[in-house]
Amino acid sequence: MKVTLIGMGCGTEDTMTIQAKQALESAEQIIAAKGLLARMPDRYKGERIAAVWPQDILDRILEAKEKSVCVAFSGDSGFHSGTRNLVPLLREANIPFELMPGISSVQMLAAKLGRPWQDWLLVSAHGKQCDAVEMVMQGRPVFFLTGGEMLPSMLCTQLVEA
Repeated sequence: MKVTLIGMGCGTEDTMTIQAKQALESAEQIIAAKGLLARMPDRYKGERIAAVWPQDILDRILEAKEKSVCVAFSGDSGFHSGTRNLVPLLREANIPFELMPGISSVQMLAAKLGRPWQDWLLVSAHGKQCDAVEMVMQGRPVFFLTGGEMLPSMLCTQLVEA
């Protein structure tokens, strides 16, 4: 069994590594969120399986037996990624894997702005409450990763009201 965990970058093939594209092209199964699967080009011929919860993904990997499996995540595999919870399960099950990073949204934004981001405060407001004012008051540029119920408009509302 070959398992590859892939960061898909910022939603286009341009933000994926060549290695990630090659892994997806040769995968017999591709596991990802429905939205990611829907945006993947047809040339990725592997059987597509929708799953997002770590245990569900692990179960699908175990069912794959000797197949090559790619598990795709949005963004980078090391920046607020689902790999955080899947990797320990794979290790516990003694399933070898390879991680392939993608370009994260913070990297893309910093590049578009022409600014370094090593001093930015990186805050995940994805699917959880966030006090934008408290974060901004720390005196550093702040990058908010949003999604789920916490939308950028909600963070902006907090800041305007403060």
